[in-house]
Formats: sequence, structure tokens, C-alpha cells
Amino acid sequence: LKFKGSSSTCNKTLLSPAFSSPYHKWALIIQAKPQDRLALYITNMDEFSTEVLPIISISVIVEITDTNGTVYNHSEGFYCFERGKPSAFLISDSAFGSFPFKIRCWLLEAPLYSAILHHSAVTFTDLLQEDHRRRQMGDANQSGSIYNVPPNDIKFVLSLDELSVPEERIVIIFLYRYLLQLDSEAVKTVLQSVRLEYVDLPTLLNTARDHQRFRVCEYFRKALETELSRRMAGKSSNTQPRLSYKTPQTNTQSFTNELLEWLVESDHHEHFRIKLTGLQSIPHVLCVCLLYTSDAADDLLCVDLGGRRIIKKK
Repeated sequence: LKFKGSSSTCNKTLLSPAFSSPYHKWALIIQAKPQDRLALYITNMDEFSTEVLPIISISVIVEITDTNGTVYNHSEGFYCFERGKPSAFLISDSAFGSFPFKIRCWLLEAPLYSAILHHSAVTFTDLLQEDHRRRQMGDANQSGSIYNVPPNDIKFVLSLDELSVPEERIVIIFLYRYLLQLDSEAVKTVLQSVRLEYVDLPTLLNTARDHQRFRVCEYFRKALETELSRRMAGKSSNTQPRLSYKTPQTNTQSFTNELLEWLVESDHHEHFRIKLTGLQSIPHVLCVCLLYTSDAADDLLCVDLGGRRIIKKK
């Protein structure tokens, strides 16, 4: 859409041609005002129908370019619950350079459930903390837990750049418990959304070693092999980091040194200590070691540990 006229006298309203989306028909209402000011609305142009439409969330992005080529961007979001919803403000009486203007508009509609999944991604870390808090308080009602979201939806949530995790290790921690309830196909579906390129090496190796669901998944084994080969070759990742990642710390260690450190320190990890403590707590544990068996066992001074009689020559 383009506007022409004097910047001091322009005062008119224009209705854009209607444009359709999968669920609705829309149009822009533009009010050009004096002193190069604009007011912009979006309005629903649907005809009356008895067809029931889903509740949707709507994201609108507006790009305004003035006569000098300066570009202004504005975004807005709202919900449309039924046909014939009144006009909604996008921009209210704002100055954007000088006339004439060129206006471009993009509109994204998403069914409400999809919008909820986006919200779950944005608040993912908060949802994990809330679930942990409820479990500590003994709250048995877990119907609203993030751990009860179906696998295909979890894949969608974890695949979003907007997932609110400071590091990819948080995703692995979540999956440690979430994958326990899934079959092999569902495990594969969910693991496809994990960005292994941004998982620190100790977490990656510990997971492959300690978690049976990860370890037996053929997809994970191949993805792990590819990722370790990439790191060994010193190649950069082809996957973009998530928007909420903290600034990664520079790792001055080579892959070989990092792997060696993990191998040396691996017997001190938490699962090892838990298993060792469990064994030590079992009462009346007898440790039996068979050194030798033979008829020469009575002659202790003349029998080696293999049970062979030693004959000394005089």
C-alpha cells in the first residue's frame, strides 16, 4: 500500500484489499494524518457463516518504509474468537518519517493449542521448576505437568528457537525422566529435537553411558557418532543456537584433552557413587576369591598361586 499527499494536509482513511488466511479474511485500515502520522488497524472481513472455527492466536508484523527509505517495524499479537471481530489497533497515531509511505503486512495464524505450545517453550524452565516444587511438596496432581505433554508436542516445543533454556543440558535433564514412559518410536521422535551440538561433552557421554533409553535408540547412536566425529575434526556446527542460550564460554581444551579428562574422572560421577553406596549398604556381603585348588593346597610353602606344586632341586 502506498500513500501520497502533503505531509501537512494529508488526512484520509484507506481500506486495503481483503486478503485471506486459512481461517479468516482480513483487511488493513490506514488513517494518514497531518505531520506524517499514521494510525493502523486490522479488521476481520469474514462473511456470516454457521461454520465453527477454532480459536486462534494471531501475530501481525508491519513494515513501514517512508520516502527516504527508512524502514520501521512493528509487531502485535491478539486472539480472534469468532467471525466479525471488531478492528484491533496495530499502530495508534505515530510518526514515521515523511510521506509517501509504503506499508507491508504479514499475518500468522495459529490454532490456540499451537499457541499454548509456543507459550510452553517460552516458559519451559519455569515449568520444570514448578513441577519440581510440586513434587517436593507432595502434590500428587500432575495433570498440568510438562511431563504429561504427548511426545509429538514435546518434539515441537523442544525444536523451537524460543525454548527458554540457558544451555542445552537442561533439555537432557528433562528427557532423563520424560523418556522413561515412552516406547522406542516415541523416544526417536523426541530426540530429533535435541541439539547435540550444544551439549557439553561430559553430559553427552554420561547420558550415552548411563541412560538406557538413550543408549538403545539407534537414532541417538548415529547422531552421537556424527557429533563426536564433528568435534574430533574441529568443525563448526550447522545448527543455530537457541535464542535464550547464555554466551558460551570459550573452551580452550581440545576434544582429545576433554575426552581424556572425562575418562579419568568418570568413576567419580554421581551414578557411580550411588551404586557403590548401595553395595556398601548391603549387610553380610561376602567377598570370596579362589586363589588355587589342588591336592597340593596343604603344602603352603611349596605351592604357587596357580595351584602347581613347586619342586625344589637339592
